[in-house]
This record gives sequence, structure tokens and C-alpha cells, in this order.
Amino acid sequence: MSPRRHWSVEGHVQGVWFRESTRQAAERIGGVSGWVKNTRDGRVEVLADASDDGLDALSVFLAEGSSLSRVERVTETEMPEGDAPLSGFRIRG
Repeated sequence: MSPRRHWSVEGHVQGVWFRESTRQAAERIGGVSGWVKNTRDGRVEVLADASDDGLDALSVFLAEGSSLSRVERVTETEMPEGDAPLSGFRIRG
């Protein structure tokens, strides 16, 4: 199984194409499965499985953000590997 990480991204990250840009970044990196979603309090959450290199690359993207976003803070948490691997990378609600 692949390592798993969770991120919480704060700043001006909703309504600026952040989720779609994250999905595209995951596809460019390759081997990244998981999801990205907006939260009610204005943050964006991401959960992903990938190699350590893939997760590190996604972390770099999340810290930079999309071209229209302004990332102020990223909280990253190592997660235990899930019982079932995540499949694909999708945008949730």
C-alpha cells in the first residue's frame, strides 16, 4: 500500500479554480489517488495516496496553489495507510 497524507489549505482557495488545479496537478505528478474538496469554513481539504515522492510533489503544489489563489497556510498530516487504497483522483462536493 502507498503512504497517505491529508492536507488542510487555508487562504483565498475557494472560487479560484483550486480544486480543479489540484486534480490536474495530481494527474501530472502521476500515481496519485485521492480527493480534494471545499469545506464550509473556506478551507480546501485534500487526501491522497501515492509514493513519498508523489506526495511531496503534491505538497509543493498545494503550498503554491493555483494561479488565482492565495495560499496562507497548509497543514499536512501523515495518515495511516487505509484499509482500501484510494482509486483515481476526484473533486468532491
